Amino acid sequence: KDGTWQVVFIDFSNYSASYAQIFLVTIYVIFGLLLLTGVSIYLSRFIVQPAQDAIDREKRFVSDASHELKTPIASIRANAQVLQSQITPNRYLNHILSETKRMEHLIQELLGLSKLDKDGRAHFDKINFSSICQEMILSYESLAYEEGKLIEDNISENIEVLGQESQLKQLITILLDNAIKHSLDKGKIKVDLLQEKKTALLRVSNPSQVYPDDVLNNIFERFYQAEDSRNSSSSFGLGLAIAKAIVEKHKGSIKVWQVDGNLTFEVQLPIK
Repeated sequence: KDGTWQVVFIDFSNYSASYAQIFLVTIYVIFGLLLLTGVSIYLSRFIVQPAQDAIDREKRFVSDASHELKTPIASIRANAQVLQSQITPNRYLNHILSETKRMEHLIQELLGLSKLDKDGRAHFDKINFSSICQEMILSYESLAYEEGKLIEDNISENIEVLGQESQLKQLITILLDNAIKHSLDKGKIKVDLLQEKKTALLRVSNPSQVYPDDVLNNIFERFYQAEDSRNSSSSFGLGLAIAKAIVEKHKGSIKVWQVDGNLTFEVQLPIK
């Protein structure tokens, strides 16, 4: 304002030196992070290994115990059947036969889980998932009718996935059986199969009692049963665990939710 000028000189050599320092510090930080990550991964193997060994031992025990139980259970059933043919009807003997049948079913489910848990890729073929769904729905319509329930389906044609036909049939069987057992009286069970981009979506929904969040969060855990099925004489809480194992074996995902009293299971499988 007073008409004077001011001249300022700046030495940029200090700035160039600071840039070099920043660059070196950045290199050291990146190297340190990479070194720390490598050491963490190396040490984590020793930390995780005992837990993995325990899981492997549990799986081997389930598999071995199931195989060992098959023979005595079959022997008990065979002897009970012989005794049943030689004596008058006896409710205690009928109960023995009923329980041995349940045990055989449990053993088969445990062996199925053990087989799914084994490492190694299964041989997958191109499967017409639409055809399998229609076939299994047709076989369950009479069972649903006997229970006073109705199956309503909407199956898109010619949806193909890579997988094992027997396992995919077992998956649909588990979902339909679960829906029929736990649907409300005179309920309508809906089965939808559609394609979204490169994904096959299978949804099975049924009207049911309202479940709390902890039930939905644990419903795929082994031996877990909701309150309404704890007294069931035919369920061990393994069905949905097997369904989840089958879906994961096929590189897919399964989830469950409940809206307005309708319980819905959704399976997503990649289409290739």
